[in-house]
Amino acid sequence: MFKLFDHQVKTLEFAIDSERYIDGSEMGTGKTLSTLAYIDHLLKENPSLKVLVIAPKSIILTGWVADVHKFVPHITIQPCIGSKKQKMDGFNRDSTIYVTNYETANSTIDLSTGDFDMLVCDEAIKLKNHRAKWTKEITMLSKSMRYIVLLSGLLTPNNLQEIYSPVNIIIPNLLGRSFWSFQSHFFTPNPYSYQQKEWMPKRGAGEAIIDLVRPYVIRYTKEECLDLPEQIFAVREVEMTARQKKYYLQMRKDMVLTLKDGNVPATTKATVLNKLSQISSGFIYDPEHDTHHFESSKLNELDDIINGELQNEKVLIFYTFKGEVEVFKEKYPEASFITGGQNAEDQARQIEEFQSGDVRLIFASVSAAKYGITLTACSNVVYYSLNYSLDDMEQSKARVHRIGQAKVINYIYLLSKGTVDKRIYNAVLKKQTLNEIINGMIEEGD
Repeated sequence: MFKLFDHQVKTLEFAIDSERYIDGSEMGTGKTLSTLAYIDHLLKENPSLKVLVIAPKSIILTGWVADVHKFVPHITIQPCIGSKKQKMDGFNRDSTIYVTNYETANSTIDLSTGDFDMLVCDEAIKLKNHRAKWTKEITMLSKSMRYIVLLSGLLTPNNLQEIYSPVNIIIPNLLGRSFWSFQSHFFTPNPYSYQQKEWMPKRGAGEAIIDLVRPYVIRYTKEECLDLPEQIFAVREVEMTARQKKYYLQMRKDMVLTLKDGNVPATTKATVLNKLSQISSGFIYDPEHDTHHFESSKLNELDDIINGELQNEKVLIFYTFKGEVEVFKEKYPEASFITGGQNAEDQARQIEEFQSGDVRLIFASVSAAKYGITLTACSNVVYYSLNYSLDDMEQSKARVHRIGQAKVINYIYLLSKGTVDKRIYNAVLKKQTLNEIINGMIEEGD
């Protein structure tokens, strides 16, 4: 079997003792390999072991299937993806590991008929919403499992209440017989929130929850367990073009942009924020979802970076909007692309061409590429645009800062000077929510 790092050996020992646990180690610390080592250990005791892995679709082929073939080729794995018929055909084949996406739990496919002995939920942050259908289905399914492993470097990206559902899958009723009993016991309505719909932790609630959960969680940071290279962060602020400035100021002042083809309105502060971000990147969507492009200083700066100082380097460029990738595909047709809605086979091919081939540039949607993907062939990352999700930011950085990376990593954030770019960048660093960003804009008169 492959050689484990010391922290992975300790994780394996913890797994053997616990049987049901959460591996909350940071992204890039090799949680998948620790889990495969645990599965391999259980197979020695039970050769007929059947394992169900539920993971984001984007990492089924490039993550789980690839890692099994590379590290434990004696274990069989069957991807169950595609149409309902393709998934059912996959589940009907003989295998030890069956891996499917979370959406399968939303479908009419009855996973309980698989007689699985073990459940693994990768990127278990997807179980944070106790109301989600797949959370309810997976919770029911877990009751028949002896072995359960949840993998997530960030279980509560928004608030502490999101810890209930994942923990309830591992140890039912540990935090309460229902979410509502958990909420009422540890939280109280925020008197300053709208109609008191937000809840805040009671005094000492955080510590009490952690004390209950701690025995079932193992967590390592990169600094604790890996000799990973240094990360260097740089911000590049660029002046918008005259047209960008004109459009930006009109949208900010009037909440509408007048184009020759018609008006682009913004009815709320949140919509204004989104439109200002679009203008900063050199385009805007109209009410019919058509894209209007115009010259962008960011695009010129990006081209100077990848064909100037990084001309001989592989570069990963993260973007936020579909309107941006349209320009990238036209300007850099030789590049690889990871986009929303991309099928798993195409994504795997694009990643392989970048990781092992001659492709020098890869453009990736920050939301589509944030889970499980490894892009360690690259040590230069450019953020062309940002959203306000801390999870997206942290997950995306870990695509390169993980096991297998040998070089110092350079992150470059492209921000249009005097725009919401800087506000969003600072807000993410401060872990602010969208509402907090908007309130800040209102208070400062933006």
